[in-house]
Amino acid sequence: MFLGAHIRKLDNNGRVRLPNSFLDEMKKTTMYLFSIGINRIALFPSPQWEKITKKVYSVAKKYDNLKLRRATLRAVFPYSFEIESDYRGRITIPEVIRRESHLTENVLLLGLVNRVELWDPNEFNKLGEGKIEEYPLFMPEELAKAYGEEAFTLMSHLILAYKRNVGPYKSSTDKGAKHLFLCHSSKDKKFVRHLVRDLTREGITVWFDEWEMLPGDSLYEKIQGGIKQASWFGIILSPDSVQSQWCKRELYNALEEEFKRNKIFVIPILYRDCDIPGFLKEKVYVDLRKGHYEKEFTYLLRRFDM
Repeated sequence: MFLGAHIRKLDNNGRVRLPNSFLDEMKKTTMYLFSIGINRIALFPSPQWEKITKKVYSVAKKYDNLKLRRATLRAVFPYSFEIESDYRGRITIPEVIRRESHLTENVLLLGLVNRVELWDPNEFNKLGEGKIEEYPLFMPEELAKAYGEEAFTLMSHLILAYKRNVGPYKSSTDKGAKHLFLCHSSKDKKFVRHLVRDLTREGITVWFDEWEMLPGDSLYEKIQGGIKQASWFGIILSPDSVQSQWCKRELYNALEEEFKRNKIFVIPILYRDCDIPGFLKEKVYVDLRKGHYEKEFTYLLRRFDM
């Protein structure tokens, strides 16, 4: 399933980096990018794209006039492309679609369970005068059939993610604070990606190095800025992280920030058994070790008033 709302930068070559949760879904099937009228693009998995193709052909066949039949096909398929992600998780949006949909600097990615919609954020905010609260009234028929009562839960997750992560939209020049900065060892990256995906689906914005760091960035300055802008600092505890000099440096900076703020800032998150540093032992930690994840993840959300 595709869930969540995300803002991503569009580079000069028309490439945009997808969230890891979207990439995980894309690995399961071939994907097709399709321009649906003005300002709206959708990324469809192969099963949904095949349904669209059949519908278009069925409509075209109804016309006895050959010109009308061809015009129907020309209105759809020249604006459709088979899409693959590169090794950095980016897809390229063809120029003809970027021009048609007014995409220039930023892209809003909306996960709608069985597809992803791509919007210019400012154009999307014009819908319903930006009243995202009205969206629960809309329930796609295929969504209701497939998920029953859970469909309303899925839609509410999308709306919550949009309200927390995107709306009201701010340009990329605005340095919006993240809910959580995640400090971790690179050896724990697989687990951290999984955690980031789950947090994002719950509407928590995360400072995650794979999403924030670009070639040429100052590692120290970028991390320092991320820590200062975050509402919380999470340290993933494992044998590798407690030995990592980078993790130690980030943790010391976070504890200093906690002292300056004079309130709780650092959240210990236990991933694998290890010797917890002495200055963290007096803190209550979240136990996300194997067998504890589901229950303790809910406990972690309480820290963010979720």
